[in-house]
Amino acid sequence: MYFYVGKNTDPKGKMLRNILLSLEKWSSSPTRRSLVLRGARQVGKTWTIRELARRLGLTLVEVNFERQVSARQAFDGDLDPEVVLKNLEITLNTVINRQSTLLFLDEIQDCPRALTALKHFTEARMPLRVVAAGSYLGLVEGKGEGASQPIGYVDELTMYPMAFDEFARAANAHPALLELITAGELPSPSAHSALLELYRDYLFVGGMPAVVNLWFKLRTAGGSVLTAISEVRAMQKDLLVRYKADFAKYYPRDAFNIGRTWELVAEQLTKSMTMVNRFTFKSQISGKRDFKSFANYFACLEACGLIYRSFIIEHPKHPLKAHKRESFFKCYYFDTGLLLAEVDFSYAALAGDQDVPYKGPIGENFLACELVRQGVPLFCYAKANSTAEIEFIVQRDAGFIPIEVKNNYTKAKSLDSFINEFNPAYAIKFSNRQGDISTSVKHYPIYLAGTTLRHLV
Repeated sequence: MYFYVGKNTDPKGKMLRNILLSLEKWSSSPTRRSLVLRGARQVGKTWTIRELARRLGLTLVEVNFERQVSARQAFDGDLDPEVVLKNLEITLNTVINRQSTLLFLDEIQDCPRALTALKHFTEARMPLRVVAAGSYLGLVEGKGEGASQPIGYVDELTMYPMAFDEFARAANAHPALLELITAGELPSPSAHSALLELYRDYLFVGGMPAVVNLWFKLRTAGGSVLTAISEVRAMQKDLLVRYKADFAKYYPRDAFNIGRTWELVAEQLTKSMTMVNRFTFKSQISGKRDFKSFANYFACLEACGLIYRSFIIEHPKHPLKAHKRESFFKCYYFDTGLLLAEVDFSYAALAGDQDVPYKGPIGENFLACELVRQGVPLFCYAKANSTAEIEFIVQRDAGFIPIEVKNNYTKAKSLDSFINEFNPAYAIKFSNRQGDISTSVKHYPIYLAGTTLRHLV
């Protein structure tokens, strides 16, 4: 098994995030613009910006427009940066040093004029660092609100739930295991066994920082594993309720149907534990029969960062995006832990089944999340008038790279058919085995998906 050793490596007892490297690069860039940090609620945006300021030795001035309603008034009049900053100084009773301050505008969707002001901060070219974040920013953009969007005037980054390598660091996994994950090297038998166990825990816990922190806090305290499982699941359930309650704030008329659509994604995704089918619309919500009647719900869930759609391509042609059909897709959750919590899939069932974590909906959902983190659009290949299917295909130059998720080294007829027809430079297969990259079908253990895709795709 893997071991929890000592305290977390972060000096403040928190969990370091990979995106900090990108944020530090942004901060030191001579062409730095105002930054918009996107990401679903509770993925760790606020903590990460606080940690960035600490690491860079900057004074943090934080404004949360959801809680500090009075701060919105600073943006009511002239949006000249100096005027706005003076208004904020008065409202917050502080001094904002233009040289050594990081101004953090959190939940900026609740103050659309602050979003407009980002353009003016960029144009002013002052040394002040300005970061805006919003869990539901995608829901207000393009809706007017008396504000214009700062397109072309901001840098953007997207933050996701913790990836497997971040989870491993939070676990204080052995340095040799962390090095193996970082390098993407094929493991020894002992390392493979330890990482498979860690991977199964990751599927259940997911990557929401508060949930991860609770899991390792309870595990390192020497308490019952059953207690940790129960408390983690309770926190996940609470997060699901809070997400659904948030829909009412921005889409009060459709809040119920948006929440129900999110539930349907999980239900349809896990209906079969051997394969993932396309999302179907008929007979799911009363009066809703096709994609057109669901389109706004999916748009909302995607804008919130809560789902990822993988478009099914029957005849792969370059570019894939031009040949997708909006109504023909598979759909995944943005976090495996919340997916399993939504459908009440137990830790015991996950740990006790030798197949479920490595193929079908759970393995595919894990891989979909890893692809999205790498900025790779999601596409699936399903040959017309055939049962042949490839879980994911990635456009590479003028060709396509097939990616499969299996539970062992079993030879896949669909993959062989795809290779014969499209002659890809190579294919990638992820499974519960140690791996073999000696042939054109590169086989990796599934927990190395993030590193592998970063290096190869």
